[in-house]
Amino acid sequence: MSDKRLELTRRKILAGLGTIGAASAGVGLGTSAYFSDRETFTNNGLVAGSLDLKVDWEEHYHLTNEQVTVGDDEPGIVMSDPDDTNYVGFPDPQNPMVWVHVDALEAYMDLTALEAFPDHDNDGVQSEPEEYDVCEDGADTPEDLDPMADTALRTLNEDTYDAETEEPRPLIDLEDVKPGDFGELTLSLHLCDNPGYVWMFADNVAWAENGVTEPEAKDPDEGEGVELMDAIQTVWWYDADGDNVLDEDEEVIFRGTLMESLEALTTDNGIPLDGNLETAYDETGAIGDETNDEYGVRDCFDPSTTAYIGFAWWLPVDHANEIQTDSVQFDLGFYTEQCRHNDGSGIVETIDLSTGVADWQVVQSPDGTTGPAVVTDPHPAWATAECASWIDPYGNDPQTTDPPGEYVYEVDFTIDPSTAVDTLLLEKYGSDNTVEFYLDGTAIGTSGGANAFTSLKTNIGSVENLDAGTHTLRAVVQNGSGATGNPTGLLVCAHVE
Repeated sequence: MSDKRLELTRRKILAGLGTIGAASAGVGLGTSAYFSDRETFTNNGLVAGSLDLKVDWEEHYHLTNEQVTVGDDEPGIVMSDPDDTNYVGFPDPQNPMVWVHVDALEAYMDLTALEAFPDHDNDGVQSEPEEYDVCEDGADTPEDLDPMADTALRTLNEDTYDAETEEPRPLIDLEDVKPGDFGELTLSLHLCDNPGYVWMFADNVAWAENGVTEPEAKDPDEGEGVELMDAIQTVWWYDADGDNVLDEDEEVIFRGTLMESLEALTTDNGIPLDGNLETAYDETGAIGDETNDEYGVRDCFDPSTTAYIGFAWWLPVDHANEIQTDSVQFDLGFYTEQCRHNDGSGIVETIDLSTGVADWQVVQSPDGTTGPAVVTDPHPAWATAECASWIDPYGNDPQTTDPPGEYVYEVDFTIDPSTAVDTLLLEKYGSDNTVEFYLDGTAIGTSGGANAFTSLKTNIGSVENLDAGTHTLRAVVQNGSGATGNPTGLLVCAHVE
């Protein structure tokens, strides 16, 4: 499965790229919501199932000069390992930069809070789960990263919005990071509707030396490449209690440099996550070999629970001049696939047959126009979908009058015998006016009404067990007679998996 690594697209990127200046690390956040078993029977009707992954977060950043006190005189933060066992090591108990007294923990977290989603009172701290519906309000589009949007739930401050460029900032977007600084980001994942396997991965990784300053050139640790990648330390863990702190008893997913972290996240499908912390699973060992029993038992994530994934980074104090001006940026994404009929081995291969995406051809029309179908602007009365565009033979004004009669559209697709792709799924469709679908000459469903364009239809079931080789999906559209402003058109969201 080495050729099946998921790549981020605009729909899957949530935070986008972020450079963080000299001695820095950037990250974006994204989600995708695929599922391979899309149908369930309800009252003897075939309806589409669904799988949606929502994400929210809280982020913290520690500057080396921050201080918190406990009571009147006891310090809340100390730099060395204290004798008092009531101190918690940050950001990683095995690699502590500072120690925070448990009585000062709440004050410390408030002090270091940068931002959150959702943040209803704009204090940089994530709202309690009972304050919002995670499956309705959770983030899963680029618009959710814009704190200036009308429906914004993200903290609005200088860390989340660049007033000069009028653009939202990525989740981790820090300038002038110095040795001794560290940060933490806890992501909470919510699967809606159905259980699913989840992967965490990175894409669009880029780093730069950005020139070499005089002090950097003289540093004995200066070498070829971007030293920042090896200097920054990282840890990923399952934050079982969602408190943004790596506790001694919580399970670590990965420890290593930022370079090693990104290597794991960009190999094959990325790091497979485990939905059941009661059973052992070696996430990084199982990369690319997720179902091998040698790495333990991997379970699906249940839609009724929230999973917290913590990520901490820190720049040790023994690094200085060799990292000057270096920068790193990358996108972080999550991928999920439905558990039912999947074994968690990786990304489901699909053939996208949607109009506006696949090579649909017009093979018949009342006035003899044939050739590649043309994407057209939808008539105001036509329903639309993100998965496909409306097409017709002309690409003309959608309110014009097209010749009445029969229009035939076709798209060919080939099933490779080496893949498991063999099921045709017509997720939704619309037409002006009626449409009937055929697969290899056999009728598979019809809109059965003249108003197939006012709301998209989902009444056509899947066609399974297709043979290897080339197949043809055909749509026969009837454009009825009408007054001025009587266009024809077709929209199909379909794929083979």
